[in-house]
Amino acid sequence: MFYFSSQSKLTIISFLLFTAVVLSSFAIYQEYEKQAEIAGLSEGLKLKAPEENIVQYTEYDSNGRPLASPSAENNSTTQNNIIQYIYRTNKVVPQETYKGLEEDIAQRTPNAQIFLKSAKQVSADKIEKT
Repeated sequence: MFYFSSQSKLTIISFLLFTAVVLSSFAIYQEYEKQAEIAGLSEGLKLKAPEENIVQYTEYDSNGRPLASPSAENNSTTQNNIIQYIYRTNKVVPQETYKGLEEDIAQRTPNAQIFLKSAKQVSADKIEKT
């Protein structure tokens, strides 16, 4: 085992405490800067949804082309970029009808709706749907 003198122990503890204070101060300062930057934005530019509800986002340049990977260099405040957010909601979307056909909600996907015209039993385990 390692044996340290009381002076060495005090030096090590002081160093660890100093490091913890410096790191904590840095984290607090970064949070302060973030809040100050957000406070400077107009209300129309602030994201209203909670961060945990954001499912996906895409950043577009000023010409409407999607950027490959949004990053710190592509700061939307300096380049007039647009960010489109897709977020989850607790709003229930009701079943819809199209030309008299009812939507099959069980087959609904985020970007498609299925309207069942007919269902015919082909065999014991297969159903043919139109």
